[in-house]
Amino acid sequence: MGQKLRLLPHWCQITGYTYILGFLLCLTYAMVYMTGTFPEDCKIINDINAFYKYALTHWKFVGALNFVMIFLAIFSKEKVEDEMTTVIRLNTLLYLVFILFAIHILLYLPEGTIRDFITRIKDFFMGDFGVLALTYAILFKIIIWINMWRMRNEE
Repeated sequence: MGQKLRLLPHWCQITGYTYILGFLLCLTYAMVYMTGTFPEDCKIINDINAFYKYALTHWKFVGALNFVMIFLAIFSKEKVEDEMTTVIRLNTLLYLVFILFAIHILLYLPEGTIRDFITRIKDFFMGDFGVLALTYAILFKIIIWINMWRMRNEE
């Protein structure tokens, strides 16, 4: 008898991923704005600038909201939740652990620019649990889509 996972309804996943995608798009626009690729008389500049200032000044609130939405996306059912999805959830967690393990192994490289780059990656991943959760969510969805594509092509 298989173990039954108690997960949130599927609409929570849709809400979570929609919010995450919207936030990442807004953040991308803010980064593009900061590089100065938009003309200065563009009307979207005011909206981007307002979003960027709000996100920076209220980061504790925005970060908590992001984490809640990532939590909703991760711990929600897929449209079809079966044993294969449960195995994919566990495998995704293992892949994330292997990635972190590989990063920590690479820290034993001699001093230099590559080791400094690996150190920055480690600090990025380990500095905020939300980054790990978002990486898990993205990795899980990629594996689900790959398996859906494989099953569609096998028929």
